[in-house]
Amino acid sequence: MNGIQEEAKSVSAQDAKAPFSIDLEEKEKMRKYKKEYRQKNKERIRAYRKKYDKEHKEEICLYQKKYREKHRAEMKKYGKNYWNKNKEKMSVINKLWAKNHLEKCNQYRRKRRAIRMGADGEKFSHLEIYERDGWICQICGKKVDKKLKYPNQLSASLDHIVPLSKGGSHSRSNVQLAHWICNVRIRTGGIKQLLIPLAKEEGNE
Repeated sequence: MNGIQEEAKSVSAQDAKAPFSIDLEEKEKMRKYKKEYRQKNKERIRAYRKKYDKEHKEEICLYQKKYREKHRAEMKKYGKNYWNKNKEKMSVINKLWAKNHLEKCNQYRRKRRAIRMGADGEKFSHLEIYERDGWICQICGKKVDKKLKYPNQLSASLDHIVPLSKGGSHSRSNVQLAHWICNVRIRTGGIKQLLIPLAKEEGNE
C-alpha cells in the first residue's frame, strides 16, 4: 500500500512540474517569435502605431496624464538619475531639439518670463499672432517678410504693447507683430504705438 502511495506521489509531482516547464518553453518560443516578427515588420508596426496614436490621441493623453500624476515622484527620481549618468548625451539631444523647435522654446521662455514678473500668461504661438496681424508691423505699418529670420533686423518679433515690466500681460490682446529693429528701438526709448487696425492698413494698400 505504501509503495502505491509513493508511486502516486511521484507521478503527481511530475505532473505538477510538467506544466511549469512547458510554460517556460512556450514563453521562450513566443518571445523569440515576437522578436523575429518585430524585426521583419518594423515599418508595418511603426505605421500601425502612428495610426493608432492619431485615432486615440485623447485617450492616450489622458492615460499619460494619470500615469504621470500617480508616478510623479518615481519619474522625477528616474529622470534625475538618468540625466546625471548621461549629461553629455542629454545636452546634445536638448540642443538639437531646441534648434529644431525654436518656436516652442521661445513660447516657453516668454511664458516663464511673464510668470517670473508676476504677469498673467496665455499659451499661444507667435505664428498665430503674426497671422492675426496680417504680417504687418504694428509699429511702422510696413510688411514683414515671412522668410527673414533672426538676427535679420527686419525679421518678425513679438512685441508687448504694455511691457511686462510695467504690469502688462502675456496675452493675445497685449501682443502684436513688429519688425525686430522696431521692437528694439521702442525698448531703447521709442514711442509705443497701439495696434494698427488691419482694415485701415488694407485700405491703404
